[in-house]
Amino acid sequence: MCFQNASFKPGASQSHSFTNFASRADLNDAMRQRAPGRSVSRGQRRARSSLVAIEVSLGVVLLFGAGLFLSSFVWLQEVPRGFDAPGALTFHVSLRGERYAKPEQIRSYFDQLGEHLGSLPGVRAVTLGSGLPLTGSESLFAMVNIAGQPPNRPLGSFVIIHAVAPNYFQVLRMHLLAGRAFNPRDTASSPRVTIINRNAARDLFGSENPIGKVLEFVADERRGVPGDAPVQIIGVAENAQEFGRDEVPFNFLFVPFAQHPVPSAFVLLASDVPRGDVARGIRATAYALDKDQPVFDMETMDDRIANSLQGARFNLFLVAALASVALILVSVGTFGTVAYFVQQRTQEFGVRLALGASPGRILCHAIAQSLAIGVTGILLGVTVSLILGRLLRHALYLAPHEHTGMLYGVNIYDPFIMSGACTLLAAVLALASFIPARRAAKVDPMIALRYE
Repeated sequence: MCFQNASFKPGASQSHSFTNFASRADLNDAMRQRAPGRSVSRGQRRARSSLVAIEVSLGVVLLFGAGLFLSSFVWLQEVPRGFDAPGALTFHVSLRGERYAKPEQIRSYFDQLGEHLGSLPGVRAVTLGSGLPLTGSESLFAMVNIAGQPPNRPLGSFVIIHAVAPNYFQVLRMHLLAGRAFNPRDTASSPRVTIINRNAARDLFGSENPIGKVLEFVADERRGVPGDAPVQIIGVAENAQEFGRDEVPFNFLFVPFAQHPVPSAFVLLASDVPRGDVARGIRATAYALDKDQPVFDMETMDDRIANSLQGARFNLFLVAALASVALILVSVGTFGTVAYFVQQRTQEFGVRLALGASPGRILCHAIAQSLAIGVTGILLGVTVSLILGRLLRHALYLAPHEHTGMLYGVNIYDPFIMSGACTLLAAVLALASFIPARRAAKVDPMIALRYE
């Protein structure tokens, strides 16, 4: 009670000193020094922030990569194939043994096989060729020059050769741009003829009309070409994909199977009956014709088209999965960092609210740290993405005559995809920061002041 009635009256000098001390005091520093564990956890906070920034940069790289692979996959699906044979069933035959050592024996076997298969119920058409689109078969190849003209190249122009049946282009719906298709009159005893694709016509003749021109084969004992006899061009066909959906166009030269029978060929059947019934009929027919010559690699053209996208589909899935993991890590890391920041400064936020600070200002102050980390991580991620794109450009894109590509139709520096990746990551950062930061704006000043 005595203390309640007592009064303290400081002197003038004491009052002046107290006022000077109060004016020099930094309220922010005072509150931060009173926050529990402030000085102890400074290094931990920096480590957390650095880790989150690295996670954000990794997220940018993976999200940008996922965007590139997704865009590439969409482009690959839209790329013109140059053929269309829905539901057609294909299989491979490779004749072996002395029985098929001569060209006429090979020709006779495939003529009989085609005739018997064409009589199966529901089969509309049968054709064959030493190669089919998207089979990536071991085709014949040669170097050619235009007869009567100086060579375009010292060693001649490279062409891939397919020996095909007369109805090959009709069954595969490969459009003829000029000239005519093969017919039954193109036999072993008739003049040698050929059909070239659009790419060969442009590469060999430029803007000239190639119909009627003659191609000569460059002598080379190691090549597998249809003899040394020159061939006359009778048609130009549209380019068709041979090895993959993202390939560069090759120069193709088609010759009649009758003029150059080969022991290894693909057979294609267009039918209206279930695949299982046709497959059983094919095996029974081949066995009856020669039980020692099995058929293999039986697959529909639809399956071959789907399989041609298998690599692109796997790449997209893998990169998307890694990007999803990165987003989860960024979300968890940001949430934990902001939650830790709010928990460490609970008392400070309570004092600020007690002194009149608005909840919105406290919310922005709590989010500011994560925004700084996010901006740093995004800038670092963009830089790393551009550097990696430059270093891996050769591996990511198709290199003609070296390897197929992983990306098609997209630019490694695509600004739209990069901005989309950064925007998505920024949205994840904002959401992961907002949830714990909102608690800072709802701190009860009375409870916070007792938090000691």
